[in-house]
Amino acid sequence: MNSKRSGLSIVFLVFLSLSCVHSRRIVPDDVSGTLIQQQNQITAVADAALVGQTLGSSQVDLQTLKSFVQQRTLNSAGTMDDLVTQAACIIRLEQQTSQAISASSLEVYLTGRGLETAGSKDDLFSRSCDYLQTELQVQKIFGRGIPDITVEELKVELSNLGIASGTGTKFALIYSLGKASKNVQTIKTLLNDPTFNPSSLKALLKERELSQEGTTAEMLTRLATHLLTTSPSQMIGASAYCDLVTESSICLAGGKKMIIADAVPRGLVGRWTFDDENMFDSSGNANHVKRAGTFTSGIHGFGQSASFDGNSMIEIPHSEKYSSNSDFCVTYWFYLLTDSTGQWR
Repeated sequence: MNSKRSGLSIVFLVFLSLSCVHSRRIVPDDVSGTLIQQQNQITAVADAALVGQTLGSSQVDLQTLKSFVQQRTLNSAGTMDDLVTQAACIIRLEQQTSQAISASSLEVYLTGRGLETAGSKDDLFSRSCDYLQTELQVQKIFGRGIPDITVEELKVELSNLGIASGTGTKFALIYSLGKASKNVQTIKTLLNDPTFNPSSLKALLKERELSQEGTTAEMLTRLATHLLTTSPSQMIGASAYCDLVTESSICLAGGKKMIIADAVPRGLVGRWTFDDENMFDSSGNANHVKRAGTFTSGIHGFGQSASFDGNSMIEIPHSEKYSSNSDFCVTYWFYLLTDSTGQWR
């Protein structure tokens, strides 16, 4: 789900929320165990090692990573894991293109792979990194570089997963295989079933009351996403967003003060207050913004809101909870920067 509005600042629902931000450090040769909960498990380990070696520091902390990303005039909002992934992508892209990250170098990279080049520099970077991750995944499958992998080999691997390859280009086949392979790996890990085969997809989706419509690739994505957001392995001590995860409240000062989750109205599937730097969803459904955008002041100067200038956007990844045959509503406050009445509406 994308949110893009011309010349206005917008917030969906305005509530105060508690955000969780990484304060730990990553030692390049010793990757924190929380990283292995990520969907790109193997890549995450390689990312941390690559970043540590490149930055040449005994420890890579949050500020070092932010500075590294900001030097390329890219959005540096995100968790520790997000910034490690971003930094690793920067390093790999600059190695491949033999030049510093810029809007023009990213456009050339995307054009060469037949991908969309519209959007801001951050959009181009995100799209480039997404494709690069699929290349890395495909290289793991074959154990050799992309130039040494043939179109026919890619088609055979896709066929083995039950995915029609069609007449796509080599780059399109790489993207399809990389995405599908990552999803299969995720499903095997979270189901603790190394024998998982896409032929059992519909049965697994039915057990979880999920839609069984769509292509094999779409169903793999649906099941992998569901497992990532509901698996018990994502609980105590293992979260992509927090260093500490509990299933209930936290008491301070002998129980005099409590930190507790917000009350959630029935039917609410997403609530973005924009009061934390990562634009987290505080509805309890973990539908977090993929990459945080730009902030400005909130209603009457309290809190923050997301700001859009007509070219910027934020992306909220699709969730099965958005799919409904019944009526729904989207509620938000907005403030126009042009043609303004001077009031929030």
